[in-house]
Amino acid sequence: MDASEAEALERRRRKRLHSEEIIMKLYEGEIGTTYIVYSVMVKDAITRRLEALGVNEQTPVTLMNKKGSGTVIIKVRGTRLALGKRISEGIEIREAVKHE
Repeated sequence: MDASEAEALERRRRKRLHSEEIIMKLYEGEIGTTYIVYSVMVKDAITRRLEALGVNEQTPVTLMNKKGSGTVIIKVRGTRLALGKRISEGIEIREAVKHE
């Protein structure tokens, strides 16, 4: 998938959202906040590995720490994972609603 295809896909996804939902990249989140994974757009091999670790669409993740370089530490299903910038750029999240 090239950059223009990825941008077009992102625009289509954002149009489907309710106006009150905000979609952001994982590294843009706030430390200590729980989010819901909205989409995972990385290479297939990485996507499969993330799925094996429990990072799927609609999965709650808590942002534990982040560095200025884009590296993040998340907590997903009771396990802490460190993800580099390329991977954290490819994971889109939305804020978790209290009843989720």
